[in-house]
Amino acid sequence: MSVRPRLWCVTIGLLLLALPPALALAASAEPVFGVATGEIDEPGSLTPLGNGRFAIQDRVYAGRSIGRSIVDEWAACFSGPLSTTEDWLLEAPRMAGVHQSVVSIRSERAVLTLRLRGQMEFPSASGTWEIQHATGACASLVGEGRYTASFSANSPGYRLTFEGQVRS
Repeated sequence: MSVRPRLWCVTIGLLLLALPPALALAASAEPVFGVATGEIDEPGSLTPLGNGRFAIQDRVYAGRSIGRSIVDEWAACFSGPLSTTEDWLLEAPRMAGVHQSVVSIRSERAVLTLRLRGQMEFPSASGTWEIQHATGACASLVGEGRYTASFSANSPGYRLTFEGQVRS
């Protein structure tokens, strides 16, 4: 083995040790999880598509989200008043199909927008989420994870749980 590869390894190792802690933390992903509940704010529209299929579009739920993370600032991005716009493409009689949603969380210092995509078997849905857009103190935040959502005629009409990884 030549000395050159070892020298490169030592040089890279020393550079990594010399990084300020803030840069090292910024590059690492941290877990985030939370729960949101809400009530129907707008019923949206129901469109029959034929052959037992129908779409529910622009159904809006409003409520509150509470997020938790090791990094308090990131948890705050996932905590606050919530609004979600739901689009469902379902097939009768099982009421199963595709679930898509845009969730906006308005924290004290920012707005965080999540895109949810998954499968639905009414009254629940599950799939993946990703940060679509963030502003203010959360502007540099990126992340993704898994979610489950349930819908009910009783209170709360909407319940969302999420977990994943975020980084700045």
